[in-house]
Amino acid sequence: MDLKDLCTKIVNICCDTGSYIKNESINFDLAKIEIKGLHDFVSYVDKNAEKQLVEKLESLIPEAGFIAEEGTSLKRGKRYNWIIDPLDGTTNFLHNVHPHSISIALADEDEIIAGVVYEVAGHETFVACGRFDAFFEYGLNRWDIAAGLLLVREAGGFVSDFSGSKKNITGTEIIAANNIIFPEVLNNLSNFMSGKNHK
Repeated sequence: MDLKDLCTKIVNICCDTGSYIKNESINFDLAKIEIKGLHDFVSYVDKNAEKQLVEKLESLIPEAGFIAEEGTSLKRGKRYNWIIDPLDGTTNFLHNVHPHSISIALADEDEIIAGVVYEVAGHETFVACGRFDAFFEYGLNRWDIAAGLLLVREAGGFVSDFSGSKKNITGTEIIAANNIIFPEVLNNLSNFMSGKNHK
């Protein structure tokens, strides 16, 4: 598999779907919002964007399955699975502010082998850019972190959970930092977030 060529195709798919999202943001009706949970919103734009992504990505690797936030495809691949967040930052999108992104990763069994994050409003496509020295969060899902996790690691940064484990990062706990400050961030977070502080 030519991962460079594959990433180029993923970027093109993101740009196409991003154009749809951007056009819908212009006159979006806030009455069309659905509430999935506390601070967790979804709209027809999320669902339609995901349908577009699934259809286009399926043509790249027909045998691949999907782990997608809105559940528009329940197909699971034996080896390859696309991990998709069609509109990461829905709350920002609803208010037409930056950032809101499309996040796509490709997993080969448990290993992320390709990842693209496309910031729709600013029309930016990433490889890790070093705007933040460190990031941490808890209570996320796999589609929130899969592509970004790979980008940080490929750029030489470190990603782990709050205990320092670098395996099976699902988003329940995540720390991402550059190689210089990662040990200090991990130490501070593991002390502060231990116990029930983040439950």
